[in-house]
Amino acid sequence: MTETTHWWWLRHAPIASQEGRIHGQDDIPCRALNGADLATLSETLPSGAVWMASPLSRARDTAHAITGRQPRIEDELAEQNFGRWQGMTWDEVRDRDGNAWRAFWENPAGTPAPNGESFAEAASRVIDAVRC
Repeated sequence: MTETTHWWWLRHAPIASQEGRIHGQDDIPCRALNGADLATLSETLPSGAVWMASPLSRARDTAHAITGRQPRIEDELAEQNFGRWQGMTWDEVRDRDGNAWRAFWENPAGTPAPNGESFAEAASRVIDAVRC
């Protein structure tokens, strides 16, 4: 008999500074979390679940706010690495790296940012983490 694992995927709370910037793996904290939203999530999600989060504070803090305990940190669950584009706006990326910007938008899943990773590479990293 095969045991089934059920996954509930949550995105971290909104970050403190949106400004249209690409944050990727930059460790930007999340905004204050709404108590009513947290209560609803806490009541909706299964009790006794194993909580995992990326090492980024916005992910850890969101999980902690919902559960009241620290999640297990899994490096492989980190956001996509946007390399040298992290912290920039898409307009700044276009102006600085026009050819790379075009290549990225022609194949966003398969093309990495300079010194970063593609979405397909990030997805493969996450798949490896959930298979364990």
